[in-house]
Amino acid sequence: MNDEDEMKLPDYLGVHVSRLLEKAPFTGWKVKRSVVKGLPAKEVHYVFAKNRVELICGEDERIQTIFLHAGADEGLSGIPFALGRQAVLQRFGPPSKSGAPYQDPFLGANGGWDRFTSPSMTLHIKYRVASDAIDTITLMRPDVVP
Repeated sequence: MNDEDEMKLPDYLGVHVSRLLEKAPFTGWKVKRSVVKGLPAKEVHYVFAKNRVELICGEDERIQTIFLHAGADEGLSGIPFALGRQAVLQRFGPPSKSGAPYQDPFLGANGGWDRFTSPSMTLHIKYRVASDAIDTITLMRPDVVP
């Protein structure tokens, strides 16, 4: 892991959430913490609604998943949300898994997605339905990938 002053967002996967919450820009953001108990394992969610960022932690409060929704600070991931699918594939290479756009009977239209796997994390990119630009960037620890 990098020196703490130089940690990038993926470096916080597996780290106690308090380490991320004490760093800029998170220190100045309003956050809502909630505990979800009805799952196989208790999860702790941190939602920065105004900033379009969500964290999912395990019961031990170590970060498992980071969601960046369109409109989030692109500096957090270094990936512009304006990128289309072809530009993402050129940047990251062939995905380990992909999905085509689809219609969910309850959630409506969903864009396609690509997953890129490395030993330290999985990057999941979901695209918008209408524009093919990035809708959501998800960073996950390898042990929590569905």
